[in-house]
Amino acid sequence: MSYKHDYYSILGILENATSDEIKIAYRKLSKKLHPDVNGGDKFYEKHFQLLNEAYQVLNNKIERAKYDSSRENIYKKTIDEQEKIITNLKIDIELIKKNLSKEKNSFNKIIERKNEEIQRLKSRNLHHSKNDVKIMKLFIVGLLIAFVIIFSYNMNTNKSFAQNKTKMVQLKKDNKLLTNLIEYTREKNQRLSNLVDDTKFLLTTAQEKLDEIATIQPIIIKKIDFENSSNKGIYSRRFKQINLKYIYPRLHIVTPLTINKSVKLYVNIYNPDGTLSNNYKISPKGHTHVKSYQISPNTSLLGLIGWGNDEGTAYIKGKHKVEIWYEGKMIGKEYFTVY
Repeated sequence: MSYKHDYYSILGILENATSDEIKIAYRKLSKKLHPDVNGGDKFYEKHFQLLNEAYQVLNNKIERAKYDSSRENIYKKTIDEQEKIITNLKIDIELIKKNLSKEKNSFNKIIERKNEEIQRLKSRNLHHSKNDVKIMKLFIVGLLIAFVIIFSYNMNTNKSFAQNKTKMVQLKKDNKLLTNLIEYTREKNQRLSNLVDDTKFLLTTAQEKLDEIATIQPIIIKKIDFENSSNKGIYSRRFKQINLKYIYPRLHIVTPLTINKSVKLYVNIYNPDGTLSNNYKISPKGHTHVKSYQISPNTSLLGLIGWGNDEGTAYIKGKHKVEIWYEGKMIGKEYFTVY
């Protein structure tokens, strides 16, 4: 069977979890992620399938043994997939914002040109209206004079009437053009309104997906390196035992967060013999140490607090394992060697 995911992290359990602990974790998460509870959302449907897959493997002793032997490569592949999802969603949001900005600028230019045409037509109609009043006055005066000298001014009166009729025809044409322009502008306004609504919906949907991912896991760890308190500013995964007092983990991360958030991270440091390095006075149960860190949407590097002692006896020679945990799930793992 080909394993593609980190099943311990999906169930939020330790690598040495018992069969009963696996069943309890599965039942708890299945109630939360079941598609029927979340309205058939594809996001929760995918995670529910991964949850079932994890339970089937880890609850079978033979399959679990096979999975543990190939787990290292699976974990790194899962991190790459999560980082790709976050990056693609952020790129989609930026593209939507740019396209909306371009469409708005283009439409604003069209509206400006149509407004100029409407103003010119209004001015032209006003000019025609004033001329029409003058013509009608002259026409009335001409009729009065016609009673006195009707034969002398007969030709001039007919000519004025013909000119007035021509101008009235032109005025009707201009009014029709103005009506068409107004209707066209209304249609464009409606199209822009629909485009804005569609774009807002896409932005809201993309943002909701990022918020869902951030709720489940606010940071994705790409890489972990370490700093020796005796040699600050230099990060490595190999250290000489001489003068090795404290080790400070540094996380290379990406985050789906859109606002600042305080994230409580638990750190487990295991000795070469597999025992947990802790202090019964200050260490939380089952972990080496814990601390809350402020994460912003732009955070890419996160330095954690150090672990060790002033006597330099905290780290023996050999390969040490470091795990990072968030809300009962392991979200990062790395090794460093002391020689």
